[in-house]
Amino acid sequence: MVCVFSRLNPYLGNKLKGGELFDLSESPLAYKNIDEVIEAELDLFKPLVKLRPQGVVKR
Repeated sequence: MVCVFSRLNPYLGNKLKGGELFDLSESPLAYKNIDEVIEAELDLFKPLVKLRPQGVVKR
């Protein structure tokens, strides 16, 4: 079994070069390609529009 986070640099720990902490639960490797998911589920629904995020707000 291959760990999703095995590609991360173990020497950085959980900090970026600028000293900011990053959250491993927000790894891009944790998400599926939305176009592939929609195509696989076309027999269940009919997509009307494709929305795109305009920004991200984090606290």
